[in-house]
Amino acid sequence: MGLVIGEPFTRTLSFSIVIALLASFGYLLNDLWDRPVDTVNNAGHFENANGFTLCLGVFAASLFLVSGVIIAYTSGRRPFFLALAIAGCLTAYSLVLRPLLLIPTILAALLGISPLWAPLILWPQHTTNSHWLFVGAAVLIMAGREILMDVRDRVGDTAGNRSTFATTFGADLAKRVAVILTFSATIPLGLAVGGRVSKLAGLNIAGAVVSAGLILYLVLRSAIATVPHVKDDQKYISHYVRCSRIAMCIVPICLIFLWRN
Repeated sequence: MGLVIGEPFTRTLSFSIVIALLASFGYLLNDLWDRPVDTVNNAGHFENANGFTLCLGVFAASLFLVSGVIIAYTSGRRPFFLALAIAGCLTAYSLVLRPLLLIPTILAALLGISPLWAPLILWPQHTTNSHWLFVGAAVLIMAGREILMDVRDRVGDTAGNRSTFATTFGADLAKRVAVILTFSATIPLGLAVGGRVSKLAGLNIAGAVVSAGLILYLVLRSAIATVPHVKDDQKYISHYVRCSRIAMCIVPICLIFLWRN
C-alpha cells in the first residue's frame, strides 16, 4: 500500500519490517498467554512446552517488540507513535480484551490488516477515498474470518470463559454472521474498484476486476460452505482458512492493478 500511494521503497520497507516484528510479538504473546485454552483446542503452540521453550518464547517476543519499536523510532515521530499504538493494542487484545464480546473481534480485524491502513495514516497526503474503501472491505473480510476462527476454537473458548459469537450465540449463527460480513465487503470493494476504472488502462482494469473478484470468490464461497455443516465444520473452516490465506496473497496484486501507475 505504501508503494502504490507513491512513497519511497526504503520508507515503506522500513515500516513493513516494523509491522512484521510487532505481529510476531503479538502472535507469540497470544500463544504464551493462551496456553490453557490451547490445551483444550490441541492447538500445538506452547501448551506442551517445557520451561526452557517458554523462556525462549518470552525472550523472542520481547526481542521482536523492542526491535520493532526501535526501528520505528529511527523512522520518525509518526511511525514511532503508531508502532507504540499497535504494540499496545496487541498487548491489550491478548491480556485484557479476549474475554469480552465483539471488541476483540473488531480489534483483531483492524490489527490483521494494519499493513493496509498504516501507510494511509503515516502518509495521508497521498490517500484517497478509494484507498479507505479498500481498507473497509478488508476489515469486513477479516472480521468474518475472526468469527469463523472462533467457531473453530469454541470448545477451548468455552473452557476459558470467553464471550465470542460462537460461545454466546452458537456456532450456526456465528457462521451466518461471518458470511454476512464477508458478503458485505463486496460493497466497499466494488466502490473502490469502480471509482478507479475510469482512470485505468485496459489491462489494469481487467487485472483489478479479476483479482478483486477472485479475492471475494475465495473467501465468500468457502465461508458459505461452512454454514450447513455442523458435525464436521472443522474441516470446512480449515478449508476456509486456506482459501483466505490465498486471498491475502492476491491483495498486493489487486493493489498494484488498482493504483500503481
